[in-house]
Amino acid sequence: MEVKDYMNDFLAGAKKLADIVANKTQETVESAKIEIELRKAQANLDKEYKTLGQIEYHIEKGTMNRDDEVIEAACARIQDAIDAISALQAKKDAPKETAEVEVPVEAPEEAEEAVEEAGEEEEPAEEDEEEQPEPEKNDEGYFILKFCPNCKVGNHPDAKKCVNCGTPFPEAEETESPAEEAEAPQSEEE
Repeated sequence: MEVKDYMNDFLAGAKKLADIVANKTQETVESAKIEIELRKAQANLDKEYKTLGQIEYHIEKGTMNRDDEVIEAACARIQDAIDAISALQAKKDAPKETAEVEVPVEAPEEAEEAVEEAGEEEEPAEEDEEEQPEPEKNDEGYFILKFCPNCKVGNHPDAKKCVNCGTPFPEAEETESPAEEAEAPQSEEE
């Protein structure tokens, strides 16, 4: 397969993929619109139930005369709201028609070789990473970490190099001696 043919196939596959993404996006937007309409319809139904309850309350208290037309109208509005919710729920639950399109993923031999070479280079990096136990915590509950002198990122106390920038840490003996020297004058003064 020539590079030109490969590029034409690639572009055709990319267009099909873009169409699929556009369709899925449209479906998501439509689904969100239906969900919003459902919430509005449910709020309307709740309002109609509340209105009917208020009418019945006033009739029972004697502050309103019973009017069957008013009650029937309220019940009709409730039924309309229930029907609207049912229609929206059916629309929401309706199966979506999606076209399944196979996108060719064939690559020229040079690209496959480059991918294989890149994979080979990354494998040793994964082997370098060792699982270390969780660092100890101090009396206040904070982790005790070793900070990188280069990028100032906190590292595990046993780390040999920075996890962020890869700067090697000085040996433990070198880092302890300045601390011991700093402690020595304090103990002499006491």
